[in-house]
Amino acid sequence: FNLIISDLEDAISFLPYAVPGQPVMVSKCVARHVLSLVYMNLQRYPEAALMAQQVIEDPAYDLVPSSNIADVFSCHHQDNSEIIFSWLFSSTDRNNPQRCSVQLMPLYSRISGVTVSWEGGGRNWSRLLPSPYYWTLFEAVDLRLDAWHKRYWVYNINSFIDPLPPGVSFGDT
Repeated sequence: FNLIISDLEDAISFLPYAVPGQPVMVSKCVARHVLSLVYMNLQRYPEAALMAQQVIEDPAYDLVPSSNIADVFSCHHQDNSEIIFSWLFSSTDRNNPQRCSVQLMPLYSRISGVTVSWEGGGRNWSRLLPSPYYWTLFEAVDLRLDAWHKRYWVYNINSFIDPLPPGVSFGDT
């Protein structure tokens, strides 16, 4: 942990500041955020709070209004003010392949009558899955639930190879 702390302190001194409206892959804020997590793991809470406070007060970042909460994880708004660290993804840029976001997408294409689509969440790998406890953290009216998670898919194909299940119509969820 001493080496991790030392490396992060060095990173904070050498990394650039983030500029509002211009996402930076790695900035002082990213290093401060990670250092706050290290301090929390070591139960050094005052130091963790200091690092977290510096992240919270950084003028390059601001919480997204609840009316735009879907922008937080939207592929079309990857430059929003709430993102401290991001790996930008593009559905059209073949030189910038998706790496992490698809790992959160369930294997929805294994359901008969549902094919991979950008609207469905793109290619599905399903490497990561929230626990049942995670879903209990949301109230039914919580705007973040549907803004942050793709929970429903549309039956969007009916072919010999991928037929609709019995009792299901094209366009049903």
